[in-house]
Amino acid sequence: MADSSPLDDPLALCALLRWFDDQMLAALLSLDKQTIDRLLASAEVVPAPDRAGAFVLRDDVHARELVRLRITRPLDEMAFHIKAFEYFLSQMAQADAPDRTEAETCCFHHLARLFVLLFLRLRRLSREHRLKHPHPCWSDQ
Repeated sequence: MADSSPLDDPLALCALLRWFDDQMLAALLSLDKQTIDRLLASAEVVPAPDRAGAFVLRDDVHARELVRLRITRPLDEMAFHIKAFEYFLSQMAQADAPDRTEAETCCFHHLARLFVLLFLRLRRLSREHRLKHPHPCWSDQ
């Protein structure tokens, strides 16, 4: 599965979400209802403690999937956060006040993750450039 996208990898996708339900997974993944129902009923998924009808990955599965995604396909994490941000942005436009607030919180969560990922990528690219093209004014502190 190393060549797949996180958008085709339900556990990787779930690891990047604060919570999920069947409707969200259907919107974000190209999976049929039976596959989503099997995922939600699996031992890797537990009910979200603070949101009725929502789910999260078990803590150990969550940690394992994040490590797997970040080691095998680090750039895919950014692509997924963009997709999730777009999803929650559309939810904000359609939602009533309580759901709108939750969608807004999720938007900010994914924007914050994107900021960190972009910062780390830019820092790495900058260091690589400085190693290839040294300049006396640059120091890699």
